Amino acid sequence: MDQDFIQTDANINPGNSGGPLVSIDGEVIGINALIRGPRTGIGFAIPSNLAKEISEKLIADGKVTRAWLGVGIRSLGDYTEFKKTVKGVDDGVVVYTVQPEGPASKSDLKPSDIITAVDGKRVSTPQDLKNEIRGKKIGSTVTLDVARPEGASKVKNLKIKVKAEEWPDETMPVANQRRATSEGMTSNLGVTVKSLTRELAKQSGRWTKCGAGVPPAGFGGVPPSKAEQ
Repeated sequence: MDQDFIQTDANINPGNSGGPLVSIDGEVIGINALIRGPRTGIGFAIPSNLAKEISEKLIADGKVTRAWLGVGIRSLGDYTEFKKTVKGVDDGVVVYTVQPEGPASKSDLKPSDIITAVDGKRVSTPQDLKNEIRGKKIGSTVTLDVARPEGASKVKNLKIKVKAEEWPDETMPVANQRRATSEGMTSNLGVTVKSLTRELAKQSGRWTKCGAGVPPAGFGGVPPSKAEQ
């Protein structure tokens, strides 16, 4: 997931999602989001500071947008074999892929680069980098502090600018993914339907008092053999 969660052993039951996670002092510290499973005692909540950030974006823009760089990343600390070949860099985030059409592909960022800071703020884990990037304004220029390995354990320190772009929405609700169809007709799930008028009923040789129907086999170009399978 692209965010941190608060793990809690508070008793979160089905139906509690969206309710507050409260500290012993009565402070709302999160919004209950999910559980690992029934009776496991492992639940997760969205941190209140992230919930506040999202709510402010919804009020201001009516939607939530997140910036991205378009890179595959991993922590330098977890990449032990690679870290042995780089001297003078203690932590950071290693770029192992640059997506062809992503924002980073339009910059000087390259695979094997080590990102150590975003706009002057140090990052040491992939989540640190995500947290810094996703809140950037779409279209703004982000300055990355980069250590680039150059062989023989040497590194070159660079400042690379990347224009933050909007995260592509790959989880658009189905209701918004309507395919273009002929006027007055709706197509979904492989079935085409339209309002059944008296004229259409007469053309098909069938008559019903219902206000809508599915065209029978042989009507509207649907072969009877296929329609009856």
